Amino acid sequence: MASIPGLFLLGLAVARLGIAGTLDRRTGQLAVTLALAVPAAAAASWWQHAYPADGPLATRIAATAGLLGALAYATAMLLVLRTPLGRPMSAVLECLGRMALTNYLTATLAAVAAAGPLGLRDSARWGTAMVLAVAILAVQAVFSRWWLTRFKYGPMEWILRCVTWWSVVQLRRSYP
Repeated sequence: MASIPGLFLLGLAVARLGIAGTLDRRTGQLAVTLALAVPAAAAASWWQHAYPADGPLATRIAATAGLLGALAYATAMLLVLRTPLGRPMSAVLECLGRMALTNYLTATLAAVAAAGPLGLRDSARWGTAMVLAVAILAVQAVFSRWWLTRFKYGPMEWILRCVTWWSVVQLRRSYP
């Protein structure tokens, strides 16, 4: 939890420096970052698995493994989006991203609801869990695209905008 403010500040610094707008010119830097992040994430994940779960450093090791894994994943995605697969992947990911809060909440509810019937509670049935995750993601991708052709925001994103902007924001798309 203590690292969260630092991560917000890091994100703010990246935004203020305009780094996100220059990622298309940073292929080499992204490749180096990926080459360093993958083995670091693998080592941290191994350390997390080998270290006692109730050990004094368990939480810090898990947080480090998670951050390094996220860095490797994000960097790999940024590089994959530059390949011929990039355009179709971007079309799918854009809709999922524009409804990220709605999709996160519905995926959580769906996974919790399916865990019992699929026997996932307190189990190591990772194959079943992955199939469930892919199925949820596929349904969300189709639904998100359908929804966003009719509305400007996802349902939860709309509620969040209304609450943070202190006014009812138009939800339905207006067509000329």
